[in-house]
Amino acid sequence: MTDLNDLDVTQQPLARALRSQLRAAETVDAATSARLALLRQQALSTPRRLGKAWLSGIDGLAITTLLVVLGLVLPQQLPQFSSGQAGDSNNLETVEVLAEEPEPEFYQDLDMLQWLAHETDSRV
Repeated sequence: MTDLNDLDVTQQPLARALRSQLRAAETVDAATSARLALLRQQALSTPRRLGKAWLSGIDGLAITTLLVVLGLVLPQQLPQFSSGQAGDSNNLETVEVLAEEPEPEFYQDLDMLQWLAHETDSRV
């Protein structure tokens, strides 16, 4: 609070007295004051270094650029598939046969084939 005009007329003298006491208490000795002035001059004379936040911004920009370039280049290099290729009819028939429900005779033949597989016949 630097403006004492915001206070009541009765509070202003107390605020002035407190301010003067605080300013008197914050004085430092000559050696500390000289050392602080020297450190301040050294801090102001050193060149500014780029912070890590600036570098992370460049890193993010580089990664974004790389992803955009890959997104534009890779789809052009991938092979294009169309639904009307020559071998599609054979593949569709295979899929249809695999997707159909087997006939009951299939299971009867399967039982017979499993029985023959377990039968040991030395004549064969």
